[in-house]
Amino acid sequence: MVTEVSAVQFRQNPGEMLLAVQSQNTSTLVEENGKPLAALVDPITFESIRRLDSDWKRLRSEVAEAFEDIPEEQGMAIIQAICVDVRHGR
Repeated sequence: MVTEVSAVQFRQNPGEMLLAVQSQNTSTLVEENGKPLAALVDPITFESIRRLDSDWKRLRSEVAEAFEDIPEEQGMAIIQAICVDVRHGR
């Protein structure tokens, strides 16, 4: 569950919001003028996000290296074909 609060609300009671994240495994999105400013998540969720970010960067690097000698249009066509195959279980 994600709770959305304004930056003013967060400043007024950060301890309560931190406790909710810790004890209830909720996330809090802090917004200012309707735009996301920060997010509070529990440590397990944060570690998952960190791991996914690291995996994504590694994958992007591997794909870029594998396709470095292929024209962009051709490379994108290959990637799209692979995605279609994966979606259809081929």
